[in-house]
Amino acid sequence: MSTQKPNLGFTLSDPAFWNRPDQAELFKRLRDEAPVSWHEEIESEWFPQAGRGFWSVVRHEDVTMVSKDQETFTSGDGTEIVHMDKRERDIFGG
Repeated sequence: MSTQKPNLGFTLSDPAFWNRPDQAELFKRLRDEAPVSWHEEIESEWFPQAGRGFWSVVRHEDVTMVSKDQETFTSGDGTEIVHMDKRERDIFGG
């Protein structure tokens, strides 16, 4: 499984992405061109201070593998995309 920082002209962290009518085509591009990709979190109404970024895994076989390999793939730093300090993670359970 190769990892990439794609320049596809969109990022999954952009709230506008989730309103695009061509989402299915864009996810197909991710599956074909960058099935495991890094997405910087941009500043937006959702995340005024941006965030630390996140990996996106979009192919079924890769999601299955990641889900079964808890030694390599962990959410030990929290599952929230937006960055929270330890106190906030304790409050919100991230």
